[in-house]
Amino acid sequence: MLVWTYQEDSSELLAAGLGGTEQIRFYVILFLALQSLIILFLLPHVRWQKQAQRALRSSEERFKAAASAISDALVAINDQGLVVLFNPAAERLFGHSRQQMLGQTLDALLPMRYRERHRQALTDYFSSGSGSRVFGSPLELPALCADGREIIVELSLSLLSEGDSRTVLASFRDISRRKADEEALRQSEERFRELADLLPQSVFEADQQGRVTFANRMALQFAGWSDEDLARQPSVIDLLGPEDRQRAAANFQRVLAGELLLNEEYSLQVSAESSPVTVVVAAAPIVRQEQVVGLRGIAVDVTERLAVERIARENTEKFKRLYQEYQALLDHIPDAITLYTPELTVVRSNRGAARLLELPVTELPGTHCSALWAGCSAAGDHCPVERCFRSGQVEQAFTKTDDGRSWHVRAFPVCNKEGERINVISLASDVTRQRQLEQEASRANHLASLGELAAGVAHEINNPINGIINYAQILADDGQIGEDNREVLRGITEEGERIANIVYNLLSFARDRQETKTPVNLGEVLTAALNLTESQLRKDMILLDVNVDPGLPLVNAHFQQLQQVMLNLISNARYALNQRYPEGHVGKTFAIRSEFAQEAGGDRIRLVFHDGGTGIPAHQLPKILDPFYTTKPSGAGTGLGLSISHGIIEDHGGRLDIESAENRFTKVTIELPTAKGSDLL
Repeated sequence: MLVWTYQEDSSELLAAGLGGTEQIRFYVILFLALQSLIILFLLPHVRWQKQAQRALRSSEERFKAAASAISDALVAINDQGLVVLFNPAAERLFGHSRQQMLGQTLDALLPMRYRERHRQALTDYFSSGSGSRVFGSPLELPALCADGREIIVELSLSLLSEGDSRTVLASFRDISRRKADEEALRQSEERFRELADLLPQSVFEADQQGRVTFANRMALQFAGWSDEDLARQPSVIDLLGPEDRQRAAANFQRVLAGELLLNEEYSLQVSAESSPVTVVVAAAPIVRQEQVVGLRGIAVDVTERLAVERIARENTEKFKRLYQEYQALLDHIPDAITLYTPELTVVRSNRGAARLLELPVTELPGTHCSALWAGCSAAGDHCPVERCFRSGQVEQAFTKTDDGRSWHVRAFPVCNKEGERINVISLASDVTRQRQLEQEASRANHLASLGELAAGVAHEINNPINGIINYAQILADDGQIGEDNREVLRGITEEGERIANIVYNLLSFARDRQETKTPVNLGEVLTAALNLTESQLRKDMILLDVNVDPGLPLVNAHFQQLQQVMLNLISNARYALNQRYPEGHVGKTFAIRSEFAQEAGGDRIRLVFHDGGTGIPAHQLPKILDPFYTTKPSGAGTGLGLSISHGIIEDHGGRLDIESAENRFTKVTIELPTAKGSDLL
């Protein structure tokens, strides 16, 4: 081996130089013994030193691994101010590589304006130890990146000491975004406060204990607080009236639980001398890092608004009442009142218009006037509404519609402040009755003249006919007259008497009517009416069936008035039968019968007139007794006959009932009370 070869060579040399082999061996053994002792003595120390070196290397590796893994930038400088550590996070943060920074000063990481101050601080610290107060306390300062950008970093310093050697470890954290966010938040809060001070409402914030932490200018004025009062954080609940505090405390807890509070009304007593005011509060929770830390609210003083609303409600009720009274007044006017636009469409109408036009009042607005006044004879240039829009003056006209009614229409302009015509009010009065009354008056005068003429003619006829009857009777009494001639003379006498009877009835009908009621026999009244119409019935081939008890009790009545009623009923029956059967027919029958009824209120007599004519439609039957309502075509009837007849019968204490089925029959019943004993005296 190498050792031993080295030993043999050494022995030979020693033996040659020292003079003997034994002596050489002694020194060799001694050397080996000393070497062994030295090895035995140094071996534990070598082992400890190797373990220490391994531990140091391991610690350094762990530190480097930790420094490389940590997100914060780590930079270490020695007591000479040179960088000895620059971890990857520092490379990313500052943009410098580790190789560029190791052994360099920190000038590259500091803005120019801070470099001299940094060098002086390092010199002072490492020479005298001053500045130790910066260790352990984070600092915020600007730093310089490789691209020239300045960022704000949070710096934490730690001191690493090893014997006389000192190393400063600096931890850098980029807080530029946080600072920007904080600045944005500060500006936002500043804008919020400035905006809140501009609001006319009271804006406030309170913490979880209900202490006011912020109040805008209006809130301070409203509560009478100064900035010093606000600094003492007064309780918002203390401002409320005693009756509202418990409810307010409950609502406060609801907001802290995350609810949104809207339109809660409270009464506030700012001071003992001031009057209570009413506020409406809306509040929302203030959330910081997903935790509710208080509430923010707006309070609006609604005292004046409530007073105005109360006055408005009172005025509204007053206006509503006046409107209802005005509408009721308009609705009770029987004439048609309508407001028109320039396009002649209806804006609104009263109920009188709806009744006259036979339409629901709700259907009138928006309808064109032509749809309401069908067949109006005053259309176009003759329309008073159109003329009113053109002239701006009150216009009027008389017109007729398809249903035969006559109208007096007056139009009044409605102008705005500029004098422009924006609407026209029309007042339409149904003057059908007035016109028909005028016609009836004219007809009555005409009939009176005819009556006088008929009376004169009747007197002139009556004398010759009596002479004819007398001469015929004289000739019939002559014994020399043959039986055949006698039969002819009897016929002359009978026909003459019939003519005389007709003349008598004409004279009776034309005579002035007496107002005093007298006991009359309904059978006699009917006979007098039939005597005037029987020839017309025969001419129209109407089969007459009369079944009237001649022994009916008397009724207390005006003979001529009852005769007028019966003539009207006979005339209506004749018209209906001729309309249904223009020629002769087995169904062209007119039956008249009498009935006697004993009732608790007194005995009554009924005359029933039954014809098989056209009948009355069901929708017209309820209005058949209305004045001027007729089922006949225009000019064929006045619509007054049945109305007058109904009035006459009611004046006699009776009833006039009508039953009818269209195209089947019409039955009219006259019911009158019998004359009492006192009426017969």
